[in-house]
Amino acid sequence: RNTLGEFPAVSLNKGWIPQVFEGQPARPYRFVHVDVDLHHPIATSLEYFLPQLVDGGVLVVDDFGSLHWPGAKAAVEEYSARTSIPFVGLSTGQAIFIKR
Repeated sequence: RNTLGEFPAVSLNKGWIPQVFEGQPARPYRFVHVDVDLHHPIATSLEYFLPQLVDGGVLVVDDFGSLHWPGAKAAVEEYSARTSIPFVGLSTGQAIFIKR
């Protein structure tokens, strides 16, 4: 909260994914950082956030390249294959989607 305090448009929503998404109003997102490690929370985060991402918006998924969290890679690849929305795997171990 202290780190992001100077950004009034940032909201923090504590809870479990996907339940924390229930009741949230639809709104545009410019940047989303998903760092939840496991397949199901990542998959449902992609389903929730990517349709609401503005053109030029970026969604980052951590642990895409991690051998400890193979569900992250699977969730990203499955979503991309199903929706035909491309992503880029980075040498940092992350994957990014850029909405066009």
